[in-house]
Formats: sequence, C-alpha cells, structure tokens
Amino acid sequence: MNSIVKINDKQFDIAELDAIACKLIRKNLSADEFLLEVSASSPARNWAYGDTIEFWQDGKRRFRGKISENKKQHSSATEHFCITAKNALHELGQIIFQQPAMVYVNGLLTTKFRSKVILGMDEFGNKLNTATQAEKILTYAIGKNADIQVGEIAIQNEMLFDECVDLTCAEALFKILKWAPDCFVYFDYNKEDKPTINITTRNKLSEKQIDVEAGNIAEYTANRRDDLSVNSVLIKYERENTRDNFSYLELIEDAYPPNTETGGAKSIVMNVELSGSKATCQKYKIKTESIQENSKQWWKNHIHFLNKLSDFEILTTSRNSKLSNELIEGTIVDDLNIDTEKDVVQATISYTDEYGSNLTQKIAIKLIATSAKTATFTLWRTQEYAETAPIGLAKAIYNATSQLQYNGHIKIFDAKIEDFFAKRISILTDKKTIAENMPPYYAIEDIFKKTLLIKFGPPKHLYPDDIVELFRINRTRKASSLKLNMRTGEVSANTSISIGGKNPENATENNVVYSRLILQDLQASKKIDIDTSVLQENETATFSETYVYSNGNVARAKILMSEPIIDE
Repeated sequence: MNSIVKINDKQFDIAELDAIACKLIRKNLSADEFLLEVSASSPARNWAYGDTIEFWQDGKRRFRGKISENKKQHSSATEHFCITAKNALHELGQIIFQQPAMVYVNGLLTTKFRSKVILGMDEFGNKLNTATQAEKILTYAIGKNADIQVGEIAIQNEMLFDECVDLTCAEALFKILKWAPDCFVYFDYNKEDKPTINITTRNKLSEKQIDVEAGNIAEYTANRRDDLSVNSVLIKYERENTRDNFSYLELIEDAYPPNTETGGAKSIVMNVELSGSKATCQKYKIKTESIQENSKQWWKNHIHFLNKLSDFEILTTSRNSKLSNELIEGTIVDDLNIDTEKDVVQATISYTDEYGSNLTQKIAIKLIATSAKTATFTLWRTQEYAETAPIGLAKAIYNATSQLQYNGHIKIFDAKIEDFFAKRISILTDKKTIAENMPPYYAIEDIFKKTLLIKFGPPKHLYPDDIVELFRINRTRKASSLKLNMRTGEVSANTSISIGGKNPENATENNVVYSRLILQDLQASKKIDIDTSVLQENETATFSETYVYSNGNVARAKILMSEPIIDE
C-alpha cells in the first residue's frame, strides 16, 4: 500500500522518513491525531510546530492537520523523534469566539467584534437553535483561517441564551452541543481542499455490522449497560418574575415520554433556571399650560424683562409646532405615547423704554409643545423580558439516554478507520447480535501493524451521574442582562423629554431696533434725542462731511444730516 506524507510543499514516501511507527486516531468531540515516530536520521526530525501535514494512501487523503509537537526521546541505545499532529478542531481551541455588534468608538458608530458573547442569539437579537449557532461559530473560525470547511450539521435542538466571556471556538461549540446530547462530530479528509467537519446525531449515522466469526477479529468485549437506560426525563424550568415590588415563582414542566410517571427510579429530573420578567410601575406627573403667543401676559410669564416695561405691543408671532400645550413640569417618555415636539415661539414687539427710546425687538422662546393636559400617567415598564423554555429538550435527552447502551472495544486486522468511525456498530456472533447501534467514541489505526482498535459506547457526558450535573444549566449558564441592540449600539435606552418649569435660559432676546434713541445724562439734565419720526418717508440721516468756520478759518466737520432739500 502506497503511503505518502506531505509536509508543507514537500512530499515523502513513508519509507524515506525512516519511520518506526505510524498511527491514525479518530475521536468524537475531540481533535483527531496523526502520530509518526521516526529515527534520529530522518528528515522529519526538523519538522516544526505549526507545519501543515497530510497523510495519503492509495491516492486518498486520510488526515490533514498541523504539528502540535515534535519531541526528541532517548532509549538505552537509540534516540528517536515522536511527531504529533492534530486536526483543525485543535485550532478551534486557540481562537476566541467573537460576535459583531454596533458600538460607539470615539463618538462614531462602528462595527466591532466583542468576546462577550450571547450563545443562542445572533447579532440582530434573534434566537438561534444549536445547528445555526454551531454554523456561526465554525464560520467565524474559518474567517480566522481555521483549516476547515463546514459540511453537514444535522442537529436541530433548541437552546437557551448563555452569556459567556472569552470562550474559544471549541469551548463555544462543545458548550452548545450539550443541548444535543446524542450528537456525533467527525471529519471527512477525502474532500478537496480543507477537511470537512460534520455534526450529526447517532440515529443518522450509517450502520456497520461486524461478524466476530469472520476471521479478522483479534479480540472484543461488549457489555450490556442496562443501568444506563432511563425511563423518563422531567425538566423543571423555573423563573422568578418581578412586577413592581411583588415577586413570584413561575414553573414550567417538560416531561417525556408524555403521560408517564416521572421522578421515580431511573428517571432523570433536572432543574433549569430561566431569567424572569421584571416590570416596575412608574408614575409620571406632568403639568402643562396652553400656548398663547398673542397674549402679553403669556410672554411676561416667560421673559422676565417684559415685566419691567410699562407696556408693549405684539406686532407679529410665529411657531414651529401646531401642538396646543406647553410642558411646564415633569417628564414625558416615549412609552407614554404622547405627542411632543420641540417648538420655537417667536414674536416681534415694540415698546418705549424708561428713557423714552422707541424700540422694536424680536424675542423667542424654546419649549416642548405637547398635546397632553395636566395629569398623572401610570406606566408599567418591562426591565427584562422572560426567557422562553426550549421546546422538546426532554425528548432529546430521553432519546439519547433511553436506548440500551453497551460498553466495549473490538480489535480488527486489515481494517481502515474510515470504514468504522462515524458509524453505528453492531457486533454479531453465531448470527446473534450481542451489541447494537453503538457509535465509537475513539478509534486508533496502526498503519504498520495493520490493526484497528475501536472503543464504543456512550460518551461520558451521557452517563446519568454526570448528565444531571450537565443539565443543571443554571450553575454555569448566565442569561444576558445587557440589553444591547447590536445593530444600533443602544443599551436599554428610553428617550425622554423633560422641562423643569419656566426656564429663562430658553428665552432669547435679539435684533433690537430703535425708532427713537435718547441718550441722557441724568445728573446734568442733558440729553441727545435721535428721533426717526422727524424724517420723511424713505429719508435717511447719516453722518456727512461739511465745511464750517472755526476761529476765522474754514474747517471740516462731521454732522448728522439728511440729504439737502430745496424748497420750491
């Protein structure tokens, strides 16, 4: 059989490497391995950590991964090198899983990746099942140059939200696969380009029968584990809800099989804590007054200096809003569904000041216009929404643990690991089945000795003494309390509009125009009276240069005068 080892861009026949041993290892829910032991003179002695290595036989690729270690070992007479390569699942354990979110950086809204993730939720806040979440984890790892491509993902179990920080992609993947307890993860290396990762369930694996009388079986064991099969599964979902100052416990039960007694012998009872809803009652007292832009008193209530005038006239008014009332006191939030608008009320007024000057002035007030009248509004505000229980989880656990289990192993001569791994193995003897439908969780093929050792049985996380701990999810699971809108960057924000009484800072006074300006020295009883009423229509008085006599001399002076008029 032609055996080829490729390292980076170089290719070696395995005989050229002076190999002492060569083995392939397959594992469920763990990285596959390729083990190569070579002599001290082998060119493989210089292969380094991180080098990409492939193993080919008869034109088919059987492994691809990266060297994780190259150890030099000594015996009494010789020295040799032990090379271990692991597949891309090992790489997933070196990449931190992150999710995209819109956040603010230096005041600008931008997309960033956060390592504080919520498993079971996408970047838009939508709930995900295990298959979709697994695909997103793998796709993220591929984007970080993980040497895999995604194949079949045939698990559809629901899951709960789980907030985690700084998980590797492997940790995130294994964490969500707890929701699919009968899952099986395996790689197909015989595809083009990168190895293909597949995730499926036990009942979807193809069947493989082994006849121990066939002559190529070195040894085997197959022990029934009747103690591992369960009769029923009961999951109790508890969540504490809070409504204002009153808290109560809500219980939801999911039992399978339906209409069967639960809680007895060989029955799994699990308690899962869900995040509950939290609502508070808030009262909003608001005070409003009608907007009367044509009322002198209304303007006096808003602009203090008008109260010092003996009188004034309102010449013109304008507004930006058509809402009739002004918010005087209190707060209006969006959830009250009350119409509000930012308004600017403007007026042009004329008046005579205390010195007799006639002025025309533009004034303006910024306020909150609303349709509401003075009242107290009650609002129940939900601070946290209740987390929903997954559908069919009890059934999924029951299907994974109710079938008759077997523990054992079998050693076969002249067998390929691909023909048995990721299969449901049944062992026959004398045409009787002594072990049925058992997927291997570990297999090792010795290339030189041409032996294959298969260990089969349920993965350790399916044993009842562990599964109870496993599904007490509340011990390790954290439901997110961060209400981050990952599309907008907003965190639990309710826009509120408020004004705390009549604020003179919201009033503006500008564009003063004098129709008569009197400058007066009160101590000397002197004054200058500039009155525009003495001018004719469209006439303007300005400073002009003219000639005058001063001390017998002709001099120039600036005088305030209109254009000369010749009387007819």
